[in-house]
Amino acid sequence: MNRKSFLNLTARAGLFFGLAPSMLANKNNETIDKELLNHLLTQKKAQGNAVGLTADPISKVRVGMIGMGNRGSVLIQMFDYLIKNNHAEIVALSDLKQEKVEKNNQYLKTIQNTTADLYYGNETEWKKLVERD
Repeated sequence: MNRKSFLNLTARAGLFFGLAPSMLANKNNETIDKELLNHLLTQKKAQGNAVGLTADPISKVRVGMIGMGNRGSVLIQMFDYLIKNNHAEIVALSDLKQEKVEKNNQYLKTIQNTTADLYYGNETEWKKLVERD
């Protein structure tokens, strides 16, 4: 078995075992769950690979970040070099808590010329960030 086949098999097994408990617990939607499982397991695989794929370089990457807890705050600091050297710009921040996005936006003011658009307040607000430019 090669590496690609192994990864494919383990992903399918993980999907099956992840869905199996929900199928047992939800007797009313048993046929829907079986149909979903069958669909997921029989999806067509992507053909080819990305070796040799080329695209024009992006001069400045625009970044939106979702989740401004410890990892999100540290991630902004990791972008420091890219922002200061004009390779990236953080354009949007999202979190459930307003104070977290505002705190991180204040830090952004110290490393880039613009502030980010802020998305906060409910569990679906992040979708607005994803749907934007």
